[in-house]
Parts: sequence; structure tokens; C-alpha cells
Amino acid sequence: MDFRELLAELAGQRPVFHSEADFQHALAWLIHEVRPTATVRLEIPRDIDGRRVHVDLWVVDGERLAIELKYLTTALDAVVAGERFLLRSQAAQDLGRYDILKDLVRVERLVADGTADRGIVIALTSDSTYWRGPGQGTSPNYAALRLMEGRTLSGSLAWGPGTGAGTMRGREAPIDLRAEYVCEWNDYSVVSSATSSASFRYLLLEARPLEVGPVQPA
Repeated sequence: MDFRELLAELAGQRPVFHSEADFQHALAWLIHEVRPTATVRLEIPRDIDGRRVHVDLWVVDGERLAIELKYLTTALDAVVAGERFLLRSQAAQDLGRYDILKDLVRVERLVADGTADRGIVIALTSDSTYWRGPGQGTSPNYAALRLMEGRTLSGSLAWGPGTGAGTMRGREAPIDLRAEYVCEWNDYSVVSSATSSASFRYLLLEARPLEVGPVQPA
């Protein structure tokens, strides 16, 4: 199952979503349409290190796929195909980066323990700060968590020493990756109105068993 092809098809049908749950449902429905024999389930419980988690999408289609989704938006008020989309600016990009990487750790572990055959994280956003590099001479406390275009992710990624306890609350643990991943952002859609516009791009990170060296984008 080629998820770049799936997302290109989805973009033609649904260039924008109301929420992450809307994105989740739309992708699940498309997978069901293109692979009618596949089993597609939402929010399936699985155990990781003795802790119960819920996987956004669980697909069985000759292989078991654990899929985690993120949908991170800037403000938008637009009508698409007669339907109004009123999105807010989520901001808190440092927390968004951490949560994307936390999902990657989750699917890595599901693959490593044999629960899944592949793990996929898809982050869809209209916020360009996720794929842009830092300003010259800047080194924010989330520097290790950056996901800008072309960056290689590997090893232990942690908050900087100056990060406040409030920022890290519930997200204190370092991100410990088993493999290496190259960040490659792909165009998804452009949505505009008379008053606002948004360019959506997505990052797709894929965990496979026994990876050696950088994992090229799927």
C-alpha cells in the first residue's frame, strides 16, 4: 500500500479537514474503498511496554499496519465544495513536534515487538514552521525536536536545558528512536478564500523492522 498515492488521491477528494478525527475517518474510508478486502479499524487498543495505547488506524492487508495521524492547523475560514471550514491556529509547535515524534516511537515499538509489520506516522499541517529551518543564530529549547526539511532524526532527542516545567508537563521523557529517519515534506493541497489561505504539506515517517542506516521517506 503506497501512502503517497493514497494521500494524493485523498487530497483530490478532501483538500482540508475539520479536525484530526475528520482526517482519520476520511483516510480510513479511502483505504476501505481502494482495498475493499482490507480490515480497517480506528482507535484499536494495543499494549506497549505494559501500557495500553490506542492506535489511530489499524489496517490488515496482507500485513499489519499501525498508523498514527496528526493534523496541525493555522487559522482558515474557507468554503470548499459548498462546505465551510473554520480552522483555528493551534500554535504550540514545540509540543506538536514532540507529539509527532512520540507517535513515531510508538509505532517503532509496535513493529519491534512484532505486533505490527509496518508503522507509519503522517503529520498533515498548514503551519510552515514545522518544515522550515530555524532562523540564523537561533537555538530554541525544542532544537532537538525540529522536523525541518532534510533533517535526519536519530538517537535520543530531548528538550533543551532551559525548557520550563510547564512546557514539558506530560512530555518530559526524551524521544528515543531505534532507527534513523529523513524528514521530507510533501505538498498536499492549497485552500484559499477571499480572506485567508492555507498551504497544506505532510510528513510521512515509516518504521520497519531491522532498519539499517537512514530510513528514506516512503
